[in-house]
Amino acid sequence: MAVDPNNTNNQRDCWCREDYRLVTTGCGGGLAGQRFRIDRHICPQTQHSWQRVYPDSGSYNTGFCGCAESTSDEQMTCAAYYGYSGNGISGYVDFTRTVSCGTGSPVTTDSGHDDSACFCPDRNDTYRTEACPFGTTNNFTYNGTNYSGVENIYRTEWSCPTGPAPAPVSGIGDAGSYGAETLVHNEPCVCNSSLTQAYHEDCPAGYQGAGIDWELPYNCTTSSFDPPSDANKVSEDCSKCIWQAGTPRSPGETFSYGAEYEVGDVCPACSGTGSCYEVVGTNEFEIWDGCYCAGQ
Repeated sequence: MAVDPNNTNNQRDCWCREDYRLVTTGCGGGLAGQRFRIDRHICPQTQHSWQRVYPDSGSYNTGFCGCAESTSDEQMTCAAYYGYSGNGISGYVDFTRTVSCGTGSPVTTDSGHDDSACFCPDRNDTYRTEACPFGTTNNFTYNGTNYSGVENIYRTEWSCPTGPAPAPVSGIGDAGSYGAETLVHNEPCVCNSSLTQAYHEDCPAGYQGAGIDWELPYNCTTSSFDPPSDANKVSEDCSKCIWQAGTPRSPGETFSYGAEYEVGDVCPACSGTGSCYEVVGTNEFEIWDGCYCAGQ
């Protein structure tokens, strides 16, 4: 007891005490009052545990439950009231819910439903556009909106069966909906002379670099892009691949013979290493080892 005087670990039989508790909860089902049960704390044991001892059925005693008469004002959506799942009906239905008591179970009734606030809402028409054919464009304003590169405008109109929105609704048949799509505007498209297309080519064989880039203009006469030319070239980064000197074989010394490659010779593969030479006089050559082929 001195080690754990308050039995905080709940692990010794000497602290277990047989006890009872009353558990209550609401009656539910429209009934007033509270249900109850009685539990008994079982001993001896090393862990707390409660066992229901009343009522024997394992449920709650409902002897103190009784009917409670009530009246409440409630709401539900008009769509739910009419059994409708779309977006063509808005608003709420007001009704009164009454609970009455007799000799049997409580009786719940709904009365006084008022659906006068149900209506078909005002929703925006929807629009769809079709772009101009490739190589053509335009620019215009329709209904206050500016369009560019659009040939056709289609509209799907929202309407309410009983009149202009918001319109009264008395059932599913009065729900608003979108109609068929119709063409409302056509705008001629003209050749887009400012249209261009980026075009790239890698460096040709025997050259090294980022390649060549053109910006090809669109030709309204041929309805196609012009071919690459100097007039529409944007950039060119290609260097001819040649043998370049490496490390002198013997600094300051010349030789009476050459080597495998001559410095500055073209090497189409743009790769590889070897020995190379350079003519410095009659039958005099300077030789390098570790020569490499790369763009100059």
